[in-house]
Amino acid sequence: MFDEGRRDLLKVLLFGTGRFYQNRKKAIAESLQGEEVIGFVDNRASEIGTFEGKPVYLPEKIPWISFDRIVLMSASQNEMMEQLLWLGIPRKKIFSYEHHWKMYQQKNVALPIPSAAAPGKKSVLIITHEMRYDGATIVVTYAARALMALGHVVTIAAPYVQPMLEKEVRKVGIDLVRCPGLPYLGEREIAWIKQYDILLVNVFPNIRVACSMRKILPVLWWIHEAGNEFSDVYPETRKKFREYDSVSEMRGIHIMGVSRLAAEIFLKQYPGLSVGILPYGIPDERSDVSHRHGRIVFAVIGSIIPLKGQRELLKAFQMIWNADWAKKAEIWLIGGWDDSPYTREVQKLAEELVNVKLLGILTRKELQKAYREIDVVVCASRQETLSTVVAEGLMHGKVCVTMKNTGIASYLHSGVDAYVCENNQPEQLAEALLRVMRERDCWNEIRKRARALYETEFSMKAFGKRLEQEILVAEREYCELWEEK
Repeated sequence: MFDEGRRDLLKVLLFGTGRFYQNRKKAIAESLQGEEVIGFVDNRASEIGTFEGKPVYLPEKIPWISFDRIVLMSASQNEMMEQLLWLGIPRKKIFSYEHHWKMYQQKNVALPIPSAAAPGKKSVLIITHEMRYDGATIVVTYAARALMALGHVVTIAAPYVQPMLEKEVRKVGIDLVRCPGLPYLGEREIAWIKQYDILLVNVFPNIRVACSMRKILPVLWWIHEAGNEFSDVYPETRKKFREYDSVSEMRGIHIMGVSRLAAEIFLKQYPGLSVGILPYGIPDERSDVSHRHGRIVFAVIGSIIPLKGQRELLKAFQMIWNADWAKKAEIWLIGGWDDSPYTREVQKLAEELVNVKLLGILTRKELQKAYREIDVVVCASRQETLSTVVAEGLMHGKVCVTMKNTGIASYLHSGVDAYVCENNQPEQLAEALLRVMRERDCWNEIRKRARALYETEFSMKAFGKRLEQEILVAEREYCELWEEK
């Protein structure tokens, strides 16, 4: 099954012989072609003896075995890791299955030579997470566009890009590299990254990238994630990459939250660090309003999941369905869904209300067309660090409703340029919707102020200036901390 017997091969131990290994047997064999598996490791080694023709060792025996890498083949990888470290096994020799598999996938990926930047401009590499139609992905493509508009050379690297999104990103001229090994970096990847002037690391789950590159080139780390009560991103990432989970490992990184809320959430995890605020900008894609009569379109844009609050919004509409205007209302739910109990509950409420349309995932072009029909953009989320949907609503000059627990709420003045609801409970939402409709005569003025707020705070021009400034700060901090040593 595995190559064996040659002295120049990488010598590999596989820790685990159970179901996890059995389910990935073909994949691990494929990834180890050209390497030598010298044995297995299992806490039940004395019972097993040999496995697939290879010796099985107790973990305590590993320090006396000559090997290059041990791959953890179990769902209990953190416990295995702790056990091996306690036994004195060097951390660099221990690979999770994910780490091993991703680096195998990365092995034959061509890494482009960065184009030379013009004098006074920078070559910028942006490393991000899997690119889908989520807020952090969309805004990082806008970051690339804002920097390119200012003459900088920009490349985005991601482990995966949704095909439909990839077409859209390449169409606007962004250099895109699929690197399936991310967030793991080998020597080849590190040498490639060093060719750029600055590294912009997007999202907290890329903690490994930000921390491992901080002494090699200036790093700007852009944080977007919600708090622990609404998301498991922080606890899961900290558990997965615990060797980087400390303030000392982040020293020298220029860390920016996408909003004050995002920065506060990050600082709860790592008190004592300095975290600035870097709001994004979005392109001006304002479309003409389609003049209609007889209906009012409310839209919630985002995947149908509990965090986004579609259920609470529909329950709010149920409470006010007897209002004179309610029968003229249409509610559009734009975004993907799965077959979860929450989705089924939302679908049931939609059927009961009749005037609800589940439109699914729309391309950017389809979404821009939909905005022509939308009157009120609603962000009913329990928490959003900075809602791209509301920013787009402002850009289009729409009436926007958002929750107080969203990062963008700090920029808004309720009843002046948008409406801010205390929370996303149905009763509060119903009251906010009634107010919106009572003040319908004010909509034209609210739309004008919404558009003005976009131009001041969320335009690409304003975003580009902020980004350039933070890049300069990141470079200065890097030079002060590392280049003098």
